[in-house]
Amino acid sequence: MRCPPLPPNGHLSREKANELMAAADVDDLAERGRRLALFTEFVLDASVRPLHNLLNELAEVSLGIDTASVRTFSRGCATNGPELATDPDAS
Repeated sequence: MRCPPLPPNGHLSREKANELMAAADVDDLAERGRRLALFTEFVLDASVRPLHNLLNELAEVSLGIDTASVRTFSRGCATNGPELATDPDAS
């Protein structure tokens, strides 16, 4: 398996970001944001589903989830084998 070429990581200038936001469809962005929030809720719910019975038994319990981002290491494409990193843009 050959690794497809990846574009180099680049910097998005403030001017380009403002240009993209000005041209964006606000309703489309709102709908995408709603879908992302719903998907995130489903993922979080699935990750704590095994705890539901325990949480129902304990009256004075709350659950918190830490969503701090963590930097990861990635080697990108292997030069001598078919192994690929799971996230070539990880930094």
